[in-house]
Amino acid sequence: MKNIIILDGTSGIWKNSLLEYTTRHLSDSTVVEKISNRAKRLSDKKNDLTLTMDSDLSKYNLEYTYFFAGKQYGVSKSNIEEALRRYDNVFITIRSQNVISRLKTDFSEHNIFSVFIYSDMDCITEFLSLYNDDILRDSILQAYTDYSRNPDIYDLVVINGKQPNDFFRLINYIVEKAKAKPKFNANSIPKKNRGLFLNMIFPLIYSVLLGIAVNIISGNDYTTWSVTTIILSIALTVLLVFIHVISLKKE
Repeated sequence: MKNIIILDGTSGIWKNSLLEYTTRHLSDSTVVEKISNRAKRLSDKKNDLTLTMDSDLSKYNLEYTYFFAGKQYGVSKSNIEEALRRYDNVFITIRSQNVISRLKTDFSEHNIFSVFIYSDMDCITEFLSLYNDDILRDSILQAYTDYSRNPDIYDLVVINGKQPNDFFRLINYIVEKAKAKPKFNANSIPKKNRGLFLNMIFPLIYSVLLGIAVNIISGNDYTTWSVTTIILSIALTVLLVFIHVISLKKE
């Protein structure tokens, strides 16, 4: 199964290292290129972006676009699909939780693993002292704000420090974690939780079917009284199930 690894986090600090490492050391991995109309930065070395002067990216037919720090970014579905045909691990750097959610839906047949990369504050301070860029500073602050609003969208959070070799080890760690991410199936539910699930669902279904069967056998149309009986039966079943579940959890 192919792995799509979506990376989000503080701007400008770790992307160059990511591209350098995947290019030199991970032959089974690649980073999908995006298009953006942001200006070139002094900190740009290797980058996952093709920069354009166009104010509107609509002519590029990009299925996944978003705005960040006042500039537009986008990636095409065909580029992702082409990368999946050629590589086992496909990295995509995305600064939009909405786009991350869409990618998880559209490529659900693959193993999708989303990561937020938190950069050490000393690393950020040193980086900003080298590149005095107000827009870059604002985008770094926005990354933390976005994460705090919806942290559940990420499968993993890692901390990027000052040493490139440490970050390279983190990339290896991310790849291994992505490969190990289990696909959801019924057998993946712990047996105890599975028992709780069955104890809740089957009595509810039984009470509804019993109420319907009584009406069919009696040959009467559904009346307010019969519907009320079914509702009360369900309510009683829910109460009994709740008590049963609580007792199981205490064991």
